[in-house]
Amino acid sequence: MMRFARLPSPPLSLAWTRDGAVIVTACRDGRLRVIDPSTVEILEDLPALDGVAHSLAVAPDGTILVGGENGQLRRVRLGAKTP
Repeated sequence: MMRFARLPSPPLSLAWTRDGAVIVTACRDGRLRVIDPSTVEILEDLPALDGVAHSLAVAPDGTILVGGENGQLRRVRLGAKTP
């Protein structure tokens, strides 16, 4: 499915949200892309880190934990457009 989303930067990690409504990708450009799995539409394009974002995890409260270069770790809350 990821090759159909036509992301502007290669995804290095992905995860489903806890409710299964969307897929979140951590991309080489340090951004998160939130994708609707039904339409393969990019719902959100969020800044996450300076440099490469190479890992992510969905926290119990629904926020996204993003790991990157030089030990960066940041929590990102998805916006209002995400179900």
